[in-house]
Amino acid sequence: MKRWIPALFLIAGCSSLEQMLVDARAYFNTFYNLQSEFNRGEYYYNLGQYIKAKSHYMKVEAKGSRILQLHRDSRFVDDAIYMMAVSYSRLKSYTKAEKKFREFFTYFPDSPLRWKVYLEYGIMLYEMKRYDEAERYLRRALESTEDRVRYRARLYLAKILIDKKEYERAIGILEELLKENRDNRELILTAADVYLKLGNTQRAKELIQEYIRDPRISDSLKNSALRLLALAYVKEGNYDEAYNTLESMVVRDSTPQYFAVRLEMGRLLLMKGDTQGAKDIFQYISEVSKDTARFYSYYYLGLIEESRGNFEGALSYYEDASKMGLRMAQERKETLVKIKSVENETDPIKIYRVAEIMYLNMNKPDITLDMLRKVLRNDPPPQLEKKTLLFMTYIFARDMHMPDSARHYLNLLRKKYPSSIYARIGETYLSGIPWYRAIQE
Repeated sequence: MKRWIPALFLIAGCSSLEQMLVDARAYFNTFYNLQSEFNRGEYYYNLGQYIKAKSHYMKVEAKGSRILQLHRDSRFVDDAIYMMAVSYSRLKSYTKAEKKFREFFTYFPDSPLRWKVYLEYGIMLYEMKRYDEAERYLRRALESTEDRVRYRARLYLAKILIDKKEYERAIGILEELLKENRDNRELILTAADVYLKLGNTQRAKELIQEYIRDPRISDSLKNSALRLLALAYVKEGNYDEAYNTLESMVVRDSTPQYFAVRLEMGRLLLMKGDTQGAKDIFQYISEVSKDTARFYSYYYLGLIEESRGNFEGALSYYEDASKMGLRMAQERKETLVKIKSVENETDPIKIYRVAEIMYLNMNKPDITLDMLRKVLRNDPPPQLEKKTLLFMTYIFARDMHMPDSARHYLNLLRKKYPSSIYARIGETYLSGIPWYRAIQE
C-alpha cells in the first residue's frame, strides 16, 4: 500500500498536469485521512484493543467511499478498496468485505497490492472456515516479494492444519516461523496452544510465559494467555499453580469476565477435592452475578449436593440452572427424578434401567452398585440376574479396583449359571484379557 506521499513525489509520478491535479486533490482531501484511520485501526487491532480498532475501521468505510465517489479517476482507488475490504473483514462484516475483495480482483488484477489482498482474503476465508478456498489464496500470497506477507500466509496455512488436527505438520511450520521472528505475539500463543494439544506442556508453558512478559500486549490478550497457561498446569495435574494463574488475571470486579474466571477457579477447587472452597465460590457467584455465570454456578452447586447424597438439594439447584436452558443441568435433573421414581419400586427391570442411567449418564458407580443390589433383592428373571452380576463384577474390577468384591460376584454368577458366557466374560474383567476373546473361545 502506498505510504504518505510528499507533494513533490506525487507531482513527479503524474503523467499529466490534469492527472496530477486529480491525484493531488484526492490525496490531500481524503486519502491521507483514510490511510491514517486504517493504520490506527491496524495498530490497535494487532495489540488486541479491538474496541479502539473498531472505531477507526468504521471511519475507513466513510472515507473510502468518498474516494470511490469523488475521486474515481485518482490512482488511490485500489488502495481505498483494499483498506475498505480489510476493515470490513476485521469488523466481521464478511458479506461487505467479500464484495470489496471481489471488486479489487475484477478491476485491479495487476495492482502491486494484489499479494496483500490475496493474504487478507485468505485470512477472512479461514475465519469463515472455508479452508480449501483460504488455502488457495494464502498460497498465492506466498508468491509475494514481501517477507511479512509470506510470513503471515504461512502462519494461517499452519492454522488451517491446526483446525484439521494435523498438529505435527502445523508445529513444523510454526517452529520455522519462530526462528525467523519471535516478535509475532499471535504466533507465540498459537504455537503454545498446539504444543498443549500435542501433550508437550513444558514447551507450551515456556512460550506462554514469554508471551505474557511482553509489556505491549493488552490485558485482554494477556488474560487469554493466562487461561492457556492455567490449562497447561491442569494437564500436568498441578491444580495449585493453575488456580494461582487464574487469580493473577487482570479483571474488573463484578464484570462478566470476573465471574467467568471465578467459575473456573471454583471448578479447579472441585478437581483438587476442596468441595467446601468450591461451594463458597459458586454460592457467591449465584448471589451476586446477574449473567450466565449465575446459572452455571447453580449447576455446580447441584453437583456438590449430589455428591453428598442430598438429591433434594441437587434437584433444586438443577431446576434453577435449567431456567437458563443449560442442557447438562436438565439431563442431570431428569436422571435424579428417575432415581427418586424407583425409591419404592420393586420391579427389577425398571430398577436396572435406572442403574444403567446412573452409570452411563452420571458416572456414579457407587450409587449404581446400590441400585444393582436392589435389583438382586427383588427376584430378577435369570437373564437380568446374569446381566446384573456381570455389571457388578465389571464395576468392582474396573472402576472401584476391588478385585475381591469383583471375584465374589463373579463366583455367584458361576455358581448359579456355570455354563453361561457371562461368567467367562466376567473373568476377562479381572484378568485384563479382552472380553471378545472369551466369546471366541
